[in-house]
Parts: sequence; structure tokens; C-alpha cells
Amino acid sequence: MNKTYPLVPCILLALSLAVFTNFVSNNLSSRFSHQAETVESQHRLLAGQPTLIDGEPTIIPQFYNRVLFPALFWMVARLGILRDTQSYLLARLLSALALFLAFLLVVRRAIRPDFRTAMAGAGLLAYVYIFTFNHGWEITSDYFDGVFTCLFILLALERRRGALLAVAILASFNRESSVFAGVIWFALYGVSRTRSIQWRESFYAASVCVAAYASAIAIRVAILGSRETFGSNGQGVISPAWWWREEVLPFLHHPTASGWPVLAFAMVTPIFWWIGINREYMRETQARLFAAGCVIGGITCFFGHSEELRIFIPALTILVFTCVWLEVLRSQSGTGGTESVTLVQL
Repeated sequence: MNKTYPLVPCILLALSLAVFTNFVSNNLSSRFSHQAETVESQHRLLAGQPTLIDGEPTIIPQFYNRVLFPALFWMVARLGILRDTQSYLLARLLSALALFLAFLLVVRRAIRPDFRTAMAGAGLLAYVYIFTFNHGWEITSDYFDGVFTCLFILLALERRRGALLAVAILASFNRESSVFAGVIWFALYGVSRTRSIQWRESFYAASVCVAAYASAIAIRVAILGSRETFGSNGQGVISPAWWWREEVLPFLHHPTASGWPVLAFAMVTPIFWWIGINREYMRETQARLFAAGCVIGGITCFFGHSEELRIFIPALTILVFTCVWLEVLRSQSGTGGTESVTLVQL
């Protein structure tokens, strides 16, 4: 059996990366300028009140199921030790720590890399997250988005149906990307090697998607009310024409080196390069996981603003996980190892 890395260096690395990414997120000029209203908005989200955008009370229904971080912030603030802003910053650090710890522990359990490979993967994930901070406000669901994606991958690989459904519902308290738990399951098991639909697995995957999204809507209704939840500003689908007109054309008219397409290119290039150089070691399970990441990235374009690169966190987390897995397979091949690191046989 492959020897894996111990817990202590795992925690220290996770803490270091959490401090690094959080330092960047907290101190980007636009985010720092909006920090006070971001802190105030956490209280308002839990109370079902309009959040603040440049001082203007605004209701964005999609945000009112994202109560996991506000609840963490509330618990930290309730201790009475720190002031509001300090409690907020500590909660952000804790959620960042949870992200990198979840990634390192999941790859350790699922594919058993050596610590250097795991460290490279975690470093790549931190690199990706820096680009997702291109939004002018801190979106406090971002770290937990990666945490839950890591858990979805692990539970799907281990075929733990009940646990995956439960975690997907819990993830709905963070973001509606919880539906991607079902997409990952379908990518792994919904189609056989002969390309025929596996109806039992497909039905389960669809059930997870429906339960997760229904939970997100139910949370919004409970906090915000049905009128606002289902109003004109509710969840919509972005058409290619809107995407081209509102996101691509503005960049083409005023291109800059820090425009979102440039940042997106820099964000994904190392991922696809790493996967590309190890593509010969890709087996069926890794190919299916890679496909899941690409499909989720495509789906994301229709339900979020692409210029806010944070919306691609679930897809990119899956692809970074795939990078690490292929590197493990490459190293095993180089040492003549024959033991499989896959947890499932498709």
C-alpha cells in the first residue's frame, strides 16, 4: 500500500495557503473598500433583509440560500471576544482553512499521493482562487464551494449514496452549485463503457440534483419569502446572445491585461497543461472525472456571469483533483508500481 503523508504537515500547509489566499482577498483595493458593507450584509442575509451594494439596499434572491458563512460569522461574533470586522476576518480564514484541509485530506484518502504532489495540487488550487477574487466584493460562499466539491468527489468515488445526498443538501445552504453532486455521479456511473444509459444510476443522479436545488429554493423562501424568491430577479438562464453582448463585447471594446478573459486564460492554462502532459496515464475513471469538470464548467456559463470567475470554482476544483490523480499514476508508472489507486471499478 502506498505510504501517505501525515496530518500535521497537512494542517500546516492548509493554514499557510489559507493565510495566503485570504491575505490577497482581504486586501485587494475594491474588496477592502467594500469590506464594511460586506460584513453588514452577512447580518442582513440571515435576517432576510436587502444587502448593501455601494451603499444601496439590494435584493439578489440567489444569495439568500447562501447562509453557511453568515452562520459561521454569527457564531464567531457571538463569542464576544472580537469586534464585527475581526470576527468576519477570522471566519473567512477558518473557511479558507477548511477548503485547503478538505482538498488535502480528500486527495490523501482517495488517491494517496506523496506530500510533494499533494502540495503542488493545493498550490495550484490556491493559484486558481486568486483569480476568482476579481469580483469587487468578497463572495463568502467561495471557499465552501470548493470544500463541498471535494466532498462530492470523494463520496461519489466511494459510491456512498446516502452521504452524497445528505452533503448535497447541506451544500445548498452555501450555494446552488450543490446540484453538481448529481452531475459528478452521472459522469462516473450514468453511462456504461458501451455508452448505454445506466438508468438506476441516472435516476439517482437526477434525484440528487433535484433535491439539492429544491433545498436551495426552500431556504430562499424561508428567509426571503416566496414573492422575492420567484420574482423577476430570481434564477435565470443566460443566453449566448446575452453573454456575447454583456460580457464579451465590453472587453473587446476596452481590452485590458486584467480583463476577465485574460484572467480566465491564465487561470486555466496550468491546469490543462498539467493534464495534457500526463494524458497518456488517463484511465476511464479519470477521464470521466475530467469530463465532469468540463461539463460543469459549460453548465456554469448558462447560470452565472462568466466575468465573475468565482462561478467556475466547482469545475476547476474537479480539474485540479484530476491533475493530482494523473500525476500519481505517472509516478507509479515511472517506478514500476502496479497497485491501482482508484477507489471504484467502472
